[in-house]
Amino acid sequence: MPEKFWTLAPEGAASAEPDCSKEKPKRLNPITQKQMEDRCAFLEEEIPRIESSITHTEQQLGVYVSAEETQRLANLAEELAISSPRSRESGKT
Repeated sequence: MPEKFWTLAPEGAASAEPDCSKEKPKRLNPITQKQMEDRCAFLEEEIPRIESSITHTEQQLGVYVSAEETQRLANLAEELAISSPRSRESGKT
C-alpha cells in the first residue's frame, strides 16, 4: 500500500477536502420546524415584557420604602434578569 504524504497548501490554494457547499442541507421535520417557529415567536413577545418588568422594578428600587421592600425588589429584579431569554442567549458560548 502506498504511503500518503500530507503537505500544507499555501493560503488561497484549493483544499484537498471535498466541497461541502455542494451537499444538500439536511431537511428539517415540518412539525419540528413549526414548533421552533412558535417558540421563537413566543420568545420575541416575551423579551419586551420581561425587559419592561425589569425597568419598572429598577425604578421602584430608586424609591426607598423599607429594607425589606428593597431586598424584595432586588430579588425580583435578579429573578427577572435570569428568566430573560436574552440572558440565556448571552450565557451560551
